[in-house]
Amino acid sequence: MSRKVTRRELIGVGLAVAAYSGGAFALNAKHLNVDDLHTATYKLLGQRPANPFFAHKIFSLIANNYPVDSLNALSTVVLKTAEPDIAKALAHAGLEDMASEIANIWYSGTVFAGTDKEQVIGYIDNLAWQAVKFSTPQSVCGGHFGHWHKIPTGQ
Repeated sequence: MSRKVTRRELIGVGLAVAAYSGGAFALNAKHLNVDDLHTATYKLLGQRPANPFFAHKIFSLIANNYPVDSLNALSTVVLKTAEPDIAKALAHAGLEDMASEIANIWYSGTVFAGTDKEQVIGYIDNLAWQAVKFSTPQSVCGGHFGHWHKIPTGQ
């Protein structure tokens, strides 16, 4: 059974493609291995974001706010390490704090947390809502009227 793509999803994909093809990544991506960063990030997070526009915003922010050498090192460590050993390898390489910050951005949708520049850039699209299948963000229905009073089926 196929589903219809919503207008919002179509516009989001179109904007993400347009922005990615010549957008903000160019600011800090001269020597950044973007493909490795994408692959390593998804391996580190254990999932991919559902919204490509949100993903582009996060990758742009990361590419422009972290040193390129550190991002490339993070990608290398994550891609060359078996999943059960990633945390130990990141700590050994001195990249554990940066990896935690990046994961926190993805899962909270908040950047510069705890500073005067703190900003929410993806409340509805952050990965926490994908990880927690039994809940939805406030303002998102998630089902038919009254669905919330039934016990989740364990999807």
